[in-house]
Amino acid sequence: MIRIIIKQIWNQRRQNSWIFIEMILVSFFLWSVVEPIYTLFADMSIEPGYEEENLYVLSFNQYPTTHRKYNAEQDSLAMRSANFARIASYIKSMPEVESSVISAMFSYPNGRSYNGMELGVDSSIMYCQMYRYCSAEKGDFFETLQLRDAYTGEVMKQKPVIDSNKEVYLTKNLAEQLFPEGEAVGRKVETSQKIADSARVVGVVSDFKHRVNEQPGKMAIFVENEIRFQSYSLSPILLRVKPSTNLVEFEGRFRKEIAPQLQIGNFYFNKIEQMADIRRMYELENGINNAINLRLCLSTFALICIFLGTIGTFWIRSHARRQEIGLMKAMGASSANIMKQFLAESWLLLTIAFIPAMLVQVHFYRESILEDYRQFLNMDYLQNQPIAHFLIVTAIVYIVLLITVLLATYIPVKRATLALPSNALRDE
Repeated sequence: MIRIIIKQIWNQRRQNSWIFIEMILVSFFLWSVVEPIYTLFADMSIEPGYEEENLYVLSFNQYPTTHRKYNAEQDSLAMRSANFARIASYIKSMPEVESSVISAMFSYPNGRSYNGMELGVDSSIMYCQMYRYCSAEKGDFFETLQLRDAYTGEVMKQKPVIDSNKEVYLTKNLAEQLFPEGEAVGRKVETSQKIADSARVVGVVSDFKHRVNEQPGKMAIFVENEIRFQSYSLSPILLRVKPSTNLVEFEGRFRKEIAPQLQIGNFYFNKIEQMADIRRMYELENGINNAINLRLCLSTFALICIFLGTIGTFWIRSHARRQEIGLMKAMGASSANIMKQFLAESWLLLTIAFIPAMLVQVHFYRESILEDYRQFLNMDYLQNQPIAHFLIVTAIVYIVLLITVLLATYIPVKRATLALPSNALRDE
């Protein structure tokens, strides 16, 4: 049957040549449409690495010197530190609170800042993002965010702080690149920050996302055991409430009863936000949802155009051969055999055109994977593995086109096989 189909395609090569060219162009264009969509959804589908449910961010401000409630005696470095410690202790003691921690420089997922730094081991230097938190008042960053130990899978156990900013936790992807030969814990890394020239690795954390629309980044988490921030407005308190807590009631009670008691010294409570709301606000402010919707709309429009064009082409091709279908039926061919032959022709025509289209696509794709930025990607994810990435997108494109072509062939051929052979021969 395959020989007959190949011979049929060859005999109709003039009629099929423009379909062949169209399939090459459509395959190439559709690959370019599908590839960014696949990458986007593959990145969005990666687990965040932390648990945002029941997680809150509390922000505070200080009265300016011109405010009537400003107290100059409470504005020394020691008094600010002591007053903020009282606030953190009060929050920690609330019956609904499971864990809490003081964050520095908006060091939490989807926070309003990005603090980059360089870590070095021997001659190897790696750029990463820096998180800082304070363990004062029994603050536990890992328990509050539910960050996992990269090796045990359990919530990371916070080590007793011996020397502020001289101890660092690394995410797994960063530790493996800095120490490819073995264990990172106990090793020292050189830093580019003023807070410390070097730091000792005390733990390796599972990878987690800083931005919802990005892959988990390389993170270095520094620990301080004393509250000594320059700007407390940049140092919110993260807290996790117990699973049994009614969040609506908790937020209402917090604003009504707790917030007034957090006015200590020159500090006053600003607002309480759920981590999920912060994520949604980040998506809104940075146009992530709009960008996704725009890309999906444009891609959907392109797919519809391709779908309609391809269906039209194969519909016309199959409809034009209805006399041939009637003749085959008059000679005793069954409707099922006729359908198989026409579907096989369409499949073979698509496949023959798809191969050169992908060979051209390989050339352009090869140029993109040679770009320097790819060395910073985590190869654990399929979308970052060049061969797997190409094969997955190619398979998606081929399946979409195959379904389109077979559907465009099936409908007119089915209608033609239902007609009487005499009617088809009369048309002939």
